Amino acid sequence: MLAEMYRIISRLGQLEKSIILLYLEKRSYEEIAEITGLSLTNVATRLARIKEKMRRMKEEDR
Repeated sequence: MLAEMYRIISRLGQLEKSIILLYLEKRSYEEIAEITGLSLTNVATRLARIKEKMRRMKEEDR
């Protein structure tokens, strides 16, 4: 399962990959915003979209 998740992550764009990996490192939204230069709202929105994209990618692979 972990290998599958990292395979899906490897297919994301660079910024998406950075955001989700920071999230998986248990970084706060504030920390992710500071590191990426995005607004807090943008981080929250992008994370929701990335998670949904990953769900769709997982379903498509089945």
